[in-house]
Formats: sequence, C-alpha cells, structure tokens
Amino acid sequence: MNVDKITKQLENVLTEDEEIEKIFSLTGRNVIATNKRLVELKGNTTIDYDYSHISSIEYSSRRSLWALILGIVIVIAAFYFSDEIPRLARSGLPMIGGILILGGLLYKRELVKIHVVGVPDTVEYEGARTTLESLFNIVRKKHFASKKDID
Repeated sequence: MNVDKITKQLENVLTEDEEIEKIFSLTGRNVIATNKRLVELKGNTTIDYDYSHISSIEYSSRRSLWALILGIVIVIAAFYFSDEIPRLARSGLPMIGGILILGGLLYKRELVKIHVVGVPDTVEYEGARTTLESLFNIVRKKHFASKKDID
C-alpha cells in the first residue's frame, strides 16, 4: 500500500476540515476512514459513504462450503465406484477429495457488509480478519456518533 499515492489521490476529494483517520488495504481496493465518511478507492474510481447514511453494518466469516461438499462427494463416489474406475483414478480421487475437504475446513472468507441508504447493493469488503475488525469498529463507532448528532 502506497500511502503517499493514496493521500495524493484524496487531495481533491477531502473537504477542508476532513482528516484521514485510518487507511485500510483490502482485497481489490483501499478504504479510507475519515472523521466524516468512508472513502473507497478502486483503481481510478472514488466512492464515498457518509457515516450518517449507513443503515447497518455486519461482519461475517464463512467457510468454503462448496469445496467441503465437493470433496465429500468425490470421496464417496471414489469408494462407491471403485470397481468401475481405473486404478490410478481410484487412488487419486480420494486424495483430491481429501484436499478439497481440508481446504473447505481451513479457508474462511472474512467480510464486512455495509448497508447504505440510497445504494441498492450491499457494500462488501473482503480482507484480513484484523483489518476488517478494525474497519468494522471504526465505522460502527462513527455511525453511532453521527446518529447522536442528528438526534
């Protein structure tokens, strides 16, 4: 992550009294938390979300269920059809199935989902667990603070 490049890209976007609080390098984009809003930089595209427009935020962690199921099916099929398949496939299929099962158990997809008023699709950020937890906490804190200011 090139902080100088990101800061330069934000020069024309930030208002006079707006300050960068934290920069998050996530999968495919950089997300910047300022004291007023969340700014997303993806290539040459800049999108921002005012904290007061965020209706909800969630953190989720999902295992790779498709790999787990596919691995189980391959292992069961290899044993069930063991008499009908060639010897090489008979020994290789359970190994491939086992690798898929192991991958399904170990790999977890970490996501922060933000629901923004006026944005039809959920905004999703994927990345490392600690980074996403930090982003989640900042956005949640800023969101609640913006709600107090409105009340």
